[in-house]
Amino acid sequence: MNHGVEVLTGGQPYFKGLLAQGFFVAPTIMELTGPADIWSEELFGPVLAVKRATDADQAFTLANDSEFGLSTAVFTQDLTHTLAAIEHIDVGVLHINSESAGADPHVPFGGAKKSGLGPKEQGGAAREFFTHTTTVYLRGGQAGV
Repeated sequence: MNHGVEVLTGGQPYFKGLLAQGFFVAPTIMELTGPADIWSEELFGPVLAVKRATDADQAFTLANDSEFGLSTAVFTQDLTHTLAAIEHIDVGVLHINSESAGADPHVPFGGAKKSGLGPKEQGGAAREFFTHTTTVYLRGGQAGV
């Protein structure tokens, strides 16, 4: 781990079984007290990196401080902060007052910046990706002509 990272729980790799064959760690929560590479990487798994912000503007700046932007969660009771998050945070999926894991299959899912591989998945976006639309203008004629 980098300096400026305090592991609050977990952080141990798996040494036995199938999980030992990959880059897997036990569920982990860490607090970042200084610069840390893990803040700007895209992680998939039970790993949470926490940075404390002094206000909403700093929190939005921290949320955008990455080349990736799959999803994030904002917890607030202030509608002004909710609207500011929608406007300023550059992600594909923004959760307000709910966890950032998972997505409903009926809505488009995908990232911003270097997250994702092209068009959104699921919902109407998937239908548009996998189909072709043709607009046809047909003017009727006479039978047999």
